Amino acid sequence: MSHIEQSSFINQVSGLLFGNYSDTLSQLLLGRLERFGRKHSIPVAYCDDFGHGKNHAILPVGCRAVLDTKNKTLRFLPS
Repeated sequence: MSHIEQSSFINQVSGLLFGNYSDTLSQLLLGRLERFGRKHSIPVAYCDDFGHGKNHAILPVGCRAVLDTKNKTLRFLPS
């Protein structure tokens, strides 16, 4: 996340979906994700449905989507 914040790529970020990477959920990570979202005024969500855990959902690359953290949904838009 620090790398993203320090590059011009941050100007293209409109939301962040962070996947599972460990058997234990770090409260420090959740705090960092929350601060990242507030700082950049973007929705941020943690989800263990993809990543390095037991669940390996496929997220399409380059697809437009709507991340609604209030309703806890991720909706993919037709291309």
